Amino acid sequence: MFVATLLVAISTVKMATKVTVKMATTMAAGEERAASEVLRALARHLNCLNEDSKTTRKRALEAIKRETIDKGLSSGVLQDVFTCLLKSLLKCLSDPMERCRETAIHMLGDFIRCVPQPEDSLPYLMPALTQRLGGKEILEPAEELRLSMVEVLTLTVEVCGRHLAPYLDDMMKILQRTIVDPFPDVKRESCKCTVHFAKSVPEHFHMQAESLVKPLMQTISHQHSRVRVSTIEATGAVIQYGTGKNVDDVLSHLAQRLFDDSPQVRKAVTVVVGDWLLHLRDRYSYFHKLIPLLLSSLSDDIPEISQLAADLWRQTGTRWEQENEDDLKDKMDFLLTPPDLYPAGVERPGLGCRELVVRNLSNLLPALARDVVDWVVGTRVKTVQLLYALLLHAEDHCTQHLQLLLSTLYRACTDPERDVVTNCLRSAKLLGTFVSPEVFLKLLLVHLETPPSSSPHTPLMVLAAVLGGCSGDLLKPHLQKIADTLVQPDVCQEYQQSVYLDQLLSCVDVLLSLCEKDCCSISLQLLQVLVTVQSLSTEPQLTDKAEQSVVSLCKVQGLATVADLYRQHMDQLLQWLSASQKTWTSYTPQRLQLQVIATQSETDGCALLSNLGFCNIPAQNNMLPKHMHLGLNLEFQQQGTVIRWSTVFLLVLFGTRSAIGASAVTASIYVFIVMFRFPQVPANQASQVLRPTGLASAGVPVVAHRAGGHDAPENTIAAIREASRNGATGVELDLGFTADGVAVLMHDETVDRTTNGTGAVGMLRLAELRTLDATGRHRLREKFKGERVPTLQEAVEECINHQLTIFFDVKDQPDKAAAALGEMYQKHPVLYNSSIVCSFQPKVIYKMRQADPGVVTALTHRPWSLSRYGDGTPRSLSAWTHYWLGVLDVLLDWAHHHLLWNLCGVSAILMQKDFISLDYVQYWAERGVEVVGWTINTAVDKQYYQDVLKISYITDSLREDSTNRSNAAD
Repeated sequence: MFVATLLVAISTVKMATKVTVKMATTMAAGEERAASEVLRALARHLNCLNEDSKTTRKRALEAIKRETIDKGLSSGVLQDVFTCLLKSLLKCLSDPMERCRETAIHMLGDFIRCVPQPEDSLPYLMPALTQRLGGKEILEPAEELRLSMVEVLTLTVEVCGRHLAPYLDDMMKILQRTIVDPFPDVKRESCKCTVHFAKSVPEHFHMQAESLVKPLMQTISHQHSRVRVSTIEATGAVIQYGTGKNVDDVLSHLAQRLFDDSPQVRKAVTVVVGDWLLHLRDRYSYFHKLIPLLLSSLSDDIPEISQLAADLWRQTGTRWEQENEDDLKDKMDFLLTPPDLYPAGVERPGLGCRELVVRNLSNLLPALARDVVDWVVGTRVKTVQLLYALLLHAEDHCTQHLQLLLSTLYRACTDPERDVVTNCLRSAKLLGTFVSPEVFLKLLLVHLETPPSSSPHTPLMVLAAVLGGCSGDLLKPHLQKIADTLVQPDVCQEYQQSVYLDQLLSCVDVLLSLCEKDCCSISLQLLQVLVTVQSLSTEPQLTDKAEQSVVSLCKVQGLATVADLYRQHMDQLLQWLSASQKTWTSYTPQRLQLQVIATQSETDGCALLSNLGFCNIPAQNNMLPKHMHLGLNLEFQQQGTVIRWSTVFLLVLFGTRSAIGASAVTASIYVFIVMFRFPQVPANQASQVLRPTGLASAGVPVVAHRAGGHDAPENTIAAIREASRNGATGVELDLGFTADGVAVLMHDETVDRTTNGTGAVGMLRLAELRTLDATGRHRLREKFKGERVPTLQEAVEECINHQLTIFFDVKDQPDKAAAALGEMYQKHPVLYNSSIVCSFQPKVIYKMRQADPGVVTALTHRPWSLSRYGDGTPRSLSAWTHYWLGVLDVLLDWAHHHLLWNLCGVSAILMQKDFISLDYVQYWAERGVEVVGWTINTAVDKQYYQDVLKISYITDSLREDSTNRSNAAD
């Protein structure tokens, strides 16, 4: 029964097959007849395509379209018709008439979309498209038609797929040309085509994928954001389906696009990099280069992008964890609990993500250390944000990289951009969370004692942040060591800049906040630091902040008043001060520390002096302020004081003929000097400016006068660069102000001599000044043609980039100059150790010291400057006038050498070269003042300064003699 049923079924199938074959044959015959009828109807139109008339050809093409595409013929009929029409349509791609080419292109696209076997057209279609689009010069002039052709090519890739493998060369030729096509839409469509083609023939695409990298990288920075997005997507496909050798060629371009203004572009980069981390065949070799790109997107301003990056990164870590499960077995079982003090509100990355970062950290950190000082602000911000993400993943593994991390953080903390510093301190706080205090203190405390010369405050800033990430219990065993380091004179008394004192104060505040009552054991050291900050501070806000810290120190010890705190430690404080009593001068910080102690402890100043072993101050002086008592007492210990003030007394006596009057005037001058003078900046700071490190053992610092006015147009950016190139140690820059108050570089009061314009600098706005050519009548004006007058900001940044010491020469307007320079010092703290403010006018220097006592300053002087010009010619033809000007010259010269330098607290004297000798250099050396000669322009003079005097000098030219300006006033 079963066999019979089976035989019946087989018979039925055979009959059905015969019927199906017969029907198919009938349908094929019908379609063939229909196709033949269509072709017969098109015969005349096909012949018209060869006519000379453009209109005839156009109508013929339109008629063919109506009879084929528009009629809705079956796919089989269209296949036969397309086969017969293909060559004629491809020939029309070269038609002189644009309308004909357009119609032919659209018909080709419609046929390819509708026919069942479009791959049959490839042997003719691909060579034709290659001819039109893939040559050295694209033959199709109309950009819209080029777009249509590329769209047809994309359609062909979509419908033909793997059948395009034999045409790999043709495809690459076309894409190489169209990706860089001038028309943006063609670029986008070409990138889309590239993606489809790479996915269609992956087993062949890799052989020539490399040829598309160059055109893609030329297009990736296109001005249209949609083009950039398409290019990035195409780049992802080319690398994904290529050999993987070109990853390095594209990474830098993708990294730049992370700073793109368009969120869509940044999103595209994130998607591509995430896809590579998940699917790139050789991704393990490129983890250390791809991870930073994806982690950078975690801090993107757009939540959608940052969330996308987080998801892709999580998938990457999970996949890597699965692939390396055997290696991570122990960690998967035991490392589940986050570390203590883990940042609140922050999700801990998965184990796979953490391990990926740990294993690549040694390759990532050196690159970050370089980028943290990049000249582009955006790069620096991204770098410190990335550093935070890496440390969050590395956790306690960052211990082995601590030295490099700290040096990187120091450099980042000097950045003028607030975002950079903020993120830097966030990273430093993580170090305190993950690294043992015993480890990080070994390095940090040493760095406090030997800080970077250009930015001594950075170790303190980092220490405060690191301590902030730690716990009080962990810090307790190390409090004594920290306090002993902070209170060292080299740490708390060496630098007087406000930024340094502020960071010193921050360290104390962090300790008080974290350790509270545990700080009782180091109360004395903390108080000594706070006393030092108050004594050296020149800013009321900083002083108030220090006083608040003293109050906090009182609270942790349960004391009622600040005076109680001082009285508790009075003996130790006095012992601390008396240890250096024999070396006290009016410049030492101990004098100010004693004043703070006397004021805060509400103790009589004379009693303190007596306890310290000073001579008693007469009773009649008790009405004077306490700091006057101390200042007078210390002043009389200095050698030479009696002689100096005796001279003043005799001069006044000679003028007044009254001993009482002379005594009163002398005493008044003396009191004024003592009360209002400024101490010199620390010797090591002045030495860094005037004797920078890195010089040859036999060399002396050489400063380019007006940035080297003989070698390039004076006071210009070009001159600064030339000075650096020619080996200058520093540059002297002249400060002027425009009508709108902008500080610029200009020596003269007018622009007549140095530019192609006329008029006073103070009467021209910056925009007007910018239009002038700063080459003026310079001998090399053709070489430097077009050089502009720079602003002070531009010049300072250029000097910092070239690591040049700056001599700011201020002629007048002391208030404006002090404000402008003060802003520069705040923006660029490195200037405290790499610049000096100098002027002929003592009031300028005094005003600068008032604005910022931490600035290194110098007086510029030329004897007989009142009575004679720089070349020695008398200023007045009247003998009587000339005589009295000479007398005033003598008095001015004496004042410079005995009073004014002391009042201003200068660190250097800039003297005209004809008045400098070995004895003169020795005279100033005994007073802690450097001598700088100007203007030294001959080889003989330069040799004399280098070999005999061995002091710094200022010159117009570093390459040749320039005698024409050797006596010119600065």
